[in-house]
Amino acid sequence: MPSECVLSLGASDVIAVLAALVAGLSALYARWAAEEAKRANELALLARRKAIYDAFYELKMHMEQRGFRPDMEQVSKFYYPSRDAAFYVKESLSSEIAKYYELCFKVADLARLGNGLYPNESEEVKDAFKQAREISEEIDSALKAVVKKYAANG
Repeated sequence: MPSECVLSLGASDVIAVLAALVAGLSALYARWAAEEAKRANELALLARRKAIYDAFYELKMHMEQRGFRPDMEQVSKFYYPSRDAAFYVKESLSSEIAKYYELCFKVADLARLGNGLYPNESEEVKDAFKQAREISEEIDSALKAVVKKYAANG
């Protein structure tokens, strides 16, 4: 006697199968949406890191061009990016960025005051400028590495 397998599905069984399919598709969509949200967050963070690098580089070039006589207004533009760095880069790098800003600000402030001498005759100005210049290359390469790393992941 041949055995025949007859599959009979009731309405509730069909609804259950369709519900399982919809649940599976929903899970796939949720996974895709989560990946896209993560990618969007990374792009937003990349934009902030790039803005910090751009502001740093602008100050670095200003310091190189103006030497012992930087413009206080130009130096002050880096205040917020130097503070924002604490949220977007490692603590060690953000503290170096903050130190760089403070040194540049000190040079600009002493140059503005002058104390009757040319600012480049002041040992304090020379020392602050030298320290700023020394750490600027390290900061530059570290910020470039951060931006490149996250740009490559996007």
